[in-house]
Amino acid sequence: MTIRVAVVVPWGVVDAWIATLVERLATSSFDVQVYRDAPASRPRSPWAYPVYELLDARIFFRAEHDALEPMVPFPRLPLADLDETDVVIHFGSSELHTPARYGVWRLRVPPLFWELHAGTPYRTTLEVELPGGERRLLYDSRGRPDRTSLHRTRNQAYWKALGAIVRALETVRERGADYLASRPLAGDPDPAAVAPGTPTVLRHVARVSLGVLARRLRKLGWREEWLVAARPVGTVDFRPFEAAPGDDLADPFVVEHDGATYVFCERLEPGAARGSIAYVRLDGSARPAGPPVTVLMREYHVSYPFVFSRGGDVYMIPESIENESVDLYRAVDFPSSSRRRC
Repeated sequence: MTIRVAVVVPWGVVDAWIATLVERLATSSFDVQVYRDAPASRPRSPWAYPVYELLDARIFFRAEHDALEPMVPFPRLPLADLDETDVVIHFGSSELHTPARYGVWRLRVPPLFWELHAGTPYRTTLEVELPGGERRLLYDSRGRPDRTSLHRTRNQAYWKALGAIVRALETVRERGADYLASRPLAGDPDPAAVAPGTPTVLRHVARVSLGVLARRLRKLGWREEWLVAARPVGTVDFRPFEAAPGDDLADPFVVEHDGATYVFCERLEPGAARGSIAYVRLDGSARPAGPPVTVLMREYHVSYPFVFSRGGDVYMIPESIENESVDLYRAVDFPSSSRRRC
């Protein structure tokens, strides 16, 4: 079933994450049209806040894919041309009530400064207003702010929300109105956050700067070391795995196979820029039967090896966010050799 999606974007420039969303929907067989919202006045902020936003993005953001990068030009139709459609995803600021079959969807992401400043989780929601006015909650997520950067925190929130929107649309395509009816009712939206004043921004900048300086000084005097340890069942004494000098082991995942116990983990060797996956076989007293053996090394960082069995085969899905992929490997000579499936 083809779903017609109208994406309403702000009047001015369009952020990269919205452009990516439109492209992803178009390549996923959705019928997508983009409309521009009516012009909206932007509330003025104290001078320090926009300066802080700009400097934070330039100093602390190094990723290649910036969710908030402005995309110009971006073709859009006038909002007055919006006709019958199945879903309206409204990123603008105007009030919009249209008899779209599956309602008007609104993503709510706070500005995130206050959550970063206080070190508290933030909330992101995706709501749908159905033709009858009923509001349902399609997505409700909590996130932890980056301890240093507002721009990195916003990138995390918006890229994550993009995936939630795509998944919700795919579910509507499969289940239709039954899916929307199964979602919980949406409560009152959180009150709009006010822009911080100049004294608050300056205090925040001072605190972040001192934190960055303290962490860098600690790195000069101490080396952070990660290790993996195990203990026999019924005991309380963990024994660390022996590793080569400078080796870091982390993210352990235990699996039993043919009566033996293996621990797969991330391995970061001295001088390596990216982690690999290694394993250690444990003996009957939970001691390593040998040194860690690397079994997966890619040109990008891999960690958190999720290992599982199905149909007599052993599979692994490591974390590979640097490659922006989800990779599935099947063991061809367990535990030392595998082949990527997808």
